[in-house]
Amino acid sequence: EEIPPPSNCRVACLPGYTEINCVCVKNTTPPPPKPDPCAETIRQAFYSLIQQGKLAEILSKFNGSNAQYKINISIGSLGSDGDLARTSNSGTYRTYNIVFNENYPNATSLSKATSLIHEYIHAYFNTLRDDWKNNGNIHAFDDYPALKSFYIDDTYPSFNPKDAHHEAIATSFIDIMAAAIQEFQTGTPVITIDPFYRDMAWGSLQGTPAYDNSNLTQTDKDRIGSVRTTERDNKPIGTNTPIGTPCNN
Repeated sequence: EEIPPPSNCRVACLPGYTEINCVCVKNTTPPPPKPDPCAETIRQAFYSLIQQGKLAEILSKFNGSNAQYKINISIGSLGSDGDLARTSNSGTYRTYNIVFNENYPNATSLSKATSLIHEYIHAYFNTLRDDWKNNGNIHAFDDYPALKSFYIDDTYPSFNPKDAHHEAIATSFIDIMAAAIQEFQTGTPVITIDPFYRDMAWGSLQGTPAYDNSNLTQTDKDRIGSVRTTERDNKPIGTNTPIGTPCNN
């Protein structure tokens, strides 16, 4: 005869475990994503920027009456990954997940804005791949030689698609990113890009082959790294003080 567990069972289980019959059992279903209100506010602010051109094209892929794709935003664990955020396929067709790294809870709004537009570009590149692979558009990558080399020609020197993405960002999107985050931060349409915001844009590529193999000098990289870390941690470094506002969720 099976003996039922005691009704007064008191087991304190560690995070990631659930008490079942007085035994802590490891959860097999991942917890639902946690919303990131700060990043969501930034996303909405992007839609009202005066900055047009390529940024408007990217945003329109995911927002508006004609949008064919969707992006979910959350905050959570990226494991040992030191990135501020990561873009991945959600498992639902034409839907992507952007997850911000919970290990950087003090990141300023400017830091998150920079990461968000960087990740949106990754998602945009994924829509181009979809257009090529599923719609037969052989010209989808015409503006981005690195992506054409990776996806179509199979001649890219790395097997990691992120490396090709980052090369395309470094080649074609630094000033687009810089202008967007400058307008986001200052609230003023951009006529001339402030080098600080260009440093922030480059900082989103720190640690990638595209960054390491760029024409940036070591002095440039030291300055960019300091600016990026100042905003990521919301702490002064040397002569740099955070420009963005605290973005605690």
